[in-house]
Amino acid sequence: EAYGLINQAAGEKGKNNIISSPNTKSFVAFCQFRHILSKGGVSSEENVRAAKECLRRLASGSVTGGDSEVDSMIDAAKFMLSWPKNIVPVSRGTNSIPTATIVSIQEIILALNAMSMTMKGVANALNAYNSQRLQEMKAKIDDRHTAMKGLRFLTGLDRDKISINDPYL
Repeated sequence: EAYGLINQAAGEKGKNNIISSPNTKSFVAFCQFRHILSKGGVSSEENVRAAKECLRRLASGSVTGGDSEVDSMIDAAKFMLSWPKNIVPVSRGTNSIPTATIVSIQEIILALNAMSMTMKGVANALNAYNSQRLQEMKAKIDDRHTAMKGLRFLTGLDRDKISINDPYL
């Protein structure tokens, strides 16, 4: 969506004009990643593909860019630490009750695993300072991943979906 809007604006301004933004490509990838997960999860093949592409772009930006690109990767990980609780329920109409976003434990586990693996690869390619920052965040992601796997095992909720208001999350 973001690239489409930028291209549309560029077309309106003329072919020779360059539109610049203070936002990095990694920040745009982070916003897209957050948007994909905020739609409810990674249960559809389309969302899985889009989320993986965002993680790939975040990783690429972190490796080739500077501190701000690494910050975008860390922000994506922070978002994952509270996902899906951080999704705002959506109201459907003026008099309707907000509907809670429901995500399966398996979806949370898969998303946390993908984030952890991406961070592991990126941390190995960074300078010591940024590598340490990423490894500290990865440890938090791994802890939540382990907790969610334990919750799934203990409760037998392999395929069940839990409301984001569930106290276990």
